[in-house]
Formats: sequence, structure tokens, C-alpha cells
Amino acid sequence: MQFLTPTTYYVYTYAFPDGTIFYIGKGTRGRIDEHEREASYGCQCQKCEIIRSIWISGKPVQKRIIYETLDELDALEQELALIRSHAGPHLTNIKSNPHRAKNLQSSNNTSISDEVFQDQTVDQGRLVDKIIHQPVRLRIMAALVALDTETQVGLDYLKDLLELTDGNLGTHLRKLEETGYITVMKSFVNKKPHTYVEATMSGRQAFTEHVAGLGAILNGNGRVG
Repeated sequence: MQFLTPTTYYVYTYAFPDGTIFYIGKGTRGRIDEHEREASYGCQCQKCEIIRSIWISGKPVQKRIIYETLDELDALEQELALIRSHAGPHLTNIKSNPHRAKNLQSSNNTSISDEVFQDQTVDQGRLVDKIIHQPVRLRIMAALVALDTETQVGLDYLKDLLELTDGNLGTHLRKLEETGYITVMKSFVNKKPHTYVEATMSGRQAFTEHVAGLGAILNGNGRVG
């Protein structure tokens, strides 16, 4: 009897050395590595141009699998959510190939590109980040970004500082981690499990852009799409 191994789908990101995401994709098996192969073969798309420019700088492209699932539709929805949250001048998904997004239809027949651009705040390309804009996640990111880079804090610190329950804090941390805005690390101290959290470079940039977008709205220079 032969047993078939279920296919695992995943959502992944390509980022600059500083953590800024410039491409988001969905795939299986070795898909995450194919773009670098395309770049080495001379592909002239914007994504591959960026990959080669990073190589020339002597630094590696930052590749990361953000989400894994056995459901392809689930992976597609996660890819959409991530594209939406990172939409901006640095993201090559829509800008370099607008027809790709129009071929991926969501359940309500709205194209990915339409949904992404509906989330934009128009003010010199700034965006209101729908992930960070949620009040609890906004407070979490504000607390983490206020710390020095690479400074990690425990869950109890955040729970007490923000006056949140374990369940509420955990739900929003998972959302921020899935988006790549924070890193959650677990370790043992005196044989007891401890969880620590820190903001990623991508998360810090997204928070800065979000605050700038809010400022533009308050000053009357922007609008929510």
C-alpha cells in the first residue's frame, strides 16, 4: 500500500538585508529558492533586479517562510493579507506585474490588486497599515518599537504594561508574527519555559509608515481608501 504525503503550501517573503520586504509569494517545495535562480539566469523583472543588487552589495537576500498550511486556498488568503499589509513603493508584487494579481480572484470576485489598493491612504505613497491599525496591535507595536533594536521583552511585561489578558495578547501577537512584524522566541530559564518578543526591522518600518500616514490624515492631507 502506498501512502501519499499531503502537499504543504507556504507563504514566503523576500526582503532587503535591513528586513524590508520587497516580494511576497506562495508555493510548495522549493519555490522559495526559484526567484534567486531566475535572477542568476538574467531575468529582467524588478524583483530579480533587486535580488542582483543585493548580491552585488555582498549581503544575502533575506528569505523567510511566514505561514504553512495543507490548504491552498488558506495559503492564498494569507498571501493576500500579507500583500495588503505591506503594499507600498517597496513591494514588487503588484507594481512589477499588475496582471498577475488580476488573475487571482478572491471569493467575492474582487481582485487582489483591487483589495490591496483599496487599503491605501493616498499621501505621497504612505499607507495606513490595516494590521497595525487595530487598537491592541497598535499599542503592542508602539511598546516594542520604543525599545532598542534587538531588545526582547517577556509576555508578562507586555501583559502588565498594556493590561491585556493572556488570550487577548496571544491572539494579536500571532497576527503580528504571521505578518512578519514581530519575532516570538521561546527558551527555558531555570527549567521553566519563557517567551520573548521583539519587533523586526520590517515591523519597525511598517509602524513608522503607519504613524506617518495617520499624521497625514489628521493634517487633512490623506484619506482612507
